[in-house]
Amino acid sequence: MPERTVRANGIEIWCEDFGRPSDPSLLLVMGAGGQGILWPDEFCAGLASAGRYVIRYDNRDTGQSTCFDFAKQPYTLADMARDGIGVLDALGVERAHVAGASMGGMIAQTMALEHRARLRTLTSIMSSPLAGSAMNAIFSGTGASLPGPMPKVMEHLGKQMANPPKTREERLAAGINLWRVLSGSASPFDEAGVRAREARISSRARNPDAAQNHQLAIAASPDRRDALRGLAIQALVIHGDEDPILPIAHGRATAAAIPGARFLALAGMGHDLPPIHAKQIAEALVEHTR
Repeated sequence: MPERTVRANGIEIWCEDFGRPSDPSLLLVMGAGGQGILWPDEFCAGLASAGRYVIRYDNRDTGQSTCFDFAKQPYTLADMARDGIGVLDALGVERAHVAGASMGGMIAQTMALEHRARLRTLTSIMSSPLAGSAMNAIFSGTGASLPGPMPKVMEHLGKQMANPPKTREERLAAGINLWRVLSGSASPFDEAGVRAREARISSRARNPDAAQNHQLAIAASPDRRDALRGLAIQALVIHGDEDPILPIAHGRATAAAIPGARFLALAGMGHDLPPIHAKQIAEALVEHTR
């Protein structure tokens, strides 16, 4: 599992690969505020053992990648899509299967729209065809064309905004609480596992506060639903039926917008990747990218 920091799209991006470079490449794009290691090690290793060359990376403003002062250097999902393409360039990958989760799904969709020749297939997981309008609706409470987050999510976000965590321990507790809110009912919440993962995330973050910039990037980006209607690509859309932040209607809308897209609903899945669902998603990805 070689990890490295590459120069891509004019910035430094941490990435890690699994498997043989001679196998078909699969680029994994994580969601808002999430480091690349949120793609579980065993998930990546399993895909590699199935014959995929798997690449995960830290989006800008997370982990070991370059962090920004958003007020001075604002960016959008299109910039983040170019980051992902830059990772492929740095690793010498001409074309890749691309899978993204949550905001990562928005980035993957943007890659497909703006860099179609670089993608073999597209997989959008627990994501949405919306961007700016969804964020504006969440924070204004009006104008939503698709359902917004559940009250428990808004309550958690409200508490975080009113009293942002300042210390490492406070950030650790806030992260555990968030994942508890986002989890589905298919398996018990693994607090010990989440705590260990959050501690690892904390230890490798250049600037923990910079990850909040992703919400601003989403808000500054256009919706993609109309553009996706003209996209010609083999697409898979996966969504949990208990997603509390992007309800399953967002997944259905994504699949409906992309001609010929296959939609896979996972029972009891929230807005996370517990082992039971990671295994199902990996199996679906192997079949989709065969």
